Amino acid sequence: MKITFFFRKRKSGYNSIEEVFNTIIPIIGSSHQTNRITAPCQSTILGVIPNWLYTFWRRADIIHITGDAHYLGLFSKSPLVITVHDLASIFRSKSILNTFKKWLWVNGPLKRAAQVVAISENTRNEISQMLPEVDHKTTVIPNPISSLFKFSPKKSMNETPIILHIGTATHKNLVKVINAIADQKVELIILGMLSSPQKQLLDETFMAYQNFSGLTYEEVYQLYLKADIISFPSEYEGFGMPIIE
Repeated sequence: MKITFFFRKRKSGYNSIEEVFNTIIPIIGSSHQTNRITAPCQSTILGVIPNWLYTFWRRADIIHITGDAHYLGLFSKSPLVITVHDLASIFRSKSILNTFKKWLWVNGPLKRAAQVVAISENTRNEISQMLPEVDHKTTVIPNPISSLFKFSPKKSMNETPIILHIGTATHKNLVKVINAIADQKVELIILGMLSSPQKQLLDETFMAYQNFSGLTYEEVYQLYLKADIISFPSEYEGFGMPIIE
């Protein structure tokens, strides 16, 4: 059986969706023929049509859309599986554009799919709330953990405790973390691109910090090993990989 995996255009460095399937695909490939297709453009409204044209003629016994590019399956002529990681962007926005995006990312592709995979019960509930008619073909399969991660007990704390904060999007709560520890003798390592207001707040609080983005998964793992404390007070997650990592 030939299984083709469709990926979004990857940003540089660590991306959780790609790392999840980097763990899965070699296992599937031991018994089936696998192929990877990456969309040429970012998953924005302007990138939809070029990505459609690039993937439309691809054929396989099964096409598996791995996430954040569900619209690629709207006109697929092969049996389709879609993995849904979360629907945060759909739920958060109430604009007219969001109605169009809801059809592109949820209603159209998920109705077309032979099977829908949700990575958590939370994501399954989101799908059911938005599109209850696909409940019968939705299965929860939790994300795997990369074999790179090994249990590593902390032998001693750094003299100045190092806090590793994962993510800089609004729902990752970085601003509240900065305010909470502003008068503490700690070093903050932030994983993700900082916005101008976040940088300004860090400067105003004289926080000792380092900022990293575009890292490889190995480099992210090394930051975990270096840290004394992991900061992940997220307001929303489809799954929340850092909890396991």
